[in-house]
Amino acid sequence: MAKDCGPVAEMERYIGKVATIQLKSGATAPIAEGRLIALNGDTLTVETSERTRTHVDCNNVLSISQSEPPS
Repeated sequence: MAKDCGPVAEMERYIGKVATIQLKSGATAPIAEGRLIALNGDTLTVETSERTRTHVDCNNVLSISQSEPPS
């Protein structure tokens, strides 16, 4: 686990939940949203609403917050 890898304990709380991930500037997309599937080393796996899986380098994560469930 990289020592710069953001708030890992915080990320682990969101595994299995839908969350919004704000990425640091310079990343390909500033915000990703989806269900957090797994945290493996430096890689966070996010499943988007289109059922595609995206891998996010957790060193690029600025903040993470739980999304409101759809009503």
